[in-house]
Amino acid sequence: MLYIESPTFEKNRQYWLEQYRNIPEPLFTRRYYSQFSGRIAGSGCETLYLNRAFYGQLEELAKKYKATLFHVLLGALYVYLTRTGQRDNLPVGLPVLNRSKACFRETAGLFVGVSPVLFDFGNDLSFGELLRRIAKILRAGYRHQRCPVSEISRAAGLDRERAQLFGVNLSFERHDYNACFAGTDGRFTALLHTWEQTPLMIFVRDFHTQEDVKFDFVFNHAYFTAEDIRALQARFASILKTVHEQDAAPVRSLPLLTAAETKQLIAWNDTTVDYPADKTLADLFEEQAAKSPENIAVVFPSAGSGRAEDQRLTYCELNEKANQLAHALIEQGVRPDTLIAICAERSLEMIIGLLGILKAGGAYVPLDPDYLEERLRFMLKDCGAEILLTQTRLYDRLPGFTGKMIDLDEPQLYAGWTTENPQRCCRPKHLAYVIYTSGSTGRPKGVMVEHCHVLV
Repeated sequence: MLYIESPTFEKNRQYWLEQYRNIPEPLFTRRYYSQFSGRIAGSGCETLYLNRAFYGQLEELAKKYKATLFHVLLGALYVYLTRTGQRDNLPVGLPVLNRSKACFRETAGLFVGVSPVLFDFGNDLSFGELLRRIAKILRAGYRHQRCPVSEISRAAGLDRERAQLFGVNLSFERHDYNACFAGTDGRFTALLHTWEQTPLMIFVRDFHTQEDVKFDFVFNHAYFTAEDIRALQARFASILKTVHEQDAAPVRSLPLLTAAETKQLIAWNDTTVDYPADKTLADLFEEQAAKSPENIAVVFPSAGSGRAEDQRLTYCELNEKANQLAHALIEQGVRPDTLIAICAERSLEMIIGLLGILKAGGAYVPLDPDYLEERLRFMLKDCGAEILLTQTRLYDRLPGFTGKMIDLDEPQLYAGWTTENPQRCCRPKHLAYVIYTSGSTGRPKGVMVEHCHVLV
């Protein structure tokens, strides 16, 4: 009671409230909470061992920046959690002895507490500078360590939905527990309970100087699976190796993935395909039609169409219909790079129209029937198309077009024309289509796209 009523308490309390003037977003989410059906989620533990020789090298890195090994471990944690969380700050719970005065050090009893330290440095600084900043923040925090974390949380306005300011604890334990009893070496083992509610607690167990250093990652099952933690451990160890070699590199540029994960990511993204450089879209479709003529190429569902059954065409049927339209367009004077506008509702006829234009050697200009008439009028005029493929029910939306309008729904359109593929007249460098931009920053602009650019 004497401390809580003292000016020292209020000074310490104000220090922490200033640190948490703006409460950071929670570090982790309870991704697996639904699996527990309202029951309290327990905790598990995964162990990581860090090579003793490498552990010593990290100590040398710390000395370079007048820091400690604890600062290096905190720094690696900061790199990983701020980068993966896309944030500029990291609140961490750090156990403290809470014996800042000589009289406390001479008093028996449990004084240990937790300081909710907030590191807020962004990601532009180097790892070496990060170590210096961490050391500075810790020195300030230790001077105010006596203030109970429960009081800080309460004063900061946390409620039952969020009981803690931090989602991760880091406990650095370095003790000489080498012991021998009647010729038998002793070993210190920390026992853990299985109901830890903090999302993640990391215990560094540096107990036996001739052995690798043990890291216990204790995690709550509502937040992590064992597989999640093993992946985190591998990345944490990888970051430590990286910063040992690249301590001057900016935090934002340090790789987060392990070598194996990077290799896997590259393999997943190795999607390069050797497309034939001498083919057009029409060529490739004709090859597919010849390879699997009876396979279904396109389906137009009955839902919303007013028809009782789905409409569908095989590759052979679609190819023949498109060929008939292509021959009709060639008869109208269509040649390579001729622009042909098409304004049609989603339908089999729209697909036939697009393929027919490409097979004739022309380039299609798609016009959405839902566009405003003013926009449709501008695009038709701007592209200079002399032929427009459309549907009778859309004629009223296309006033002012003086070129030839062809109704895709008219059965006679295809009558009398051969179903054979037209003679090839188009090359990969010819236009495939012209598509207009949204016009959000001014008038829409037509972008010309060649066949070869579609296929790369």
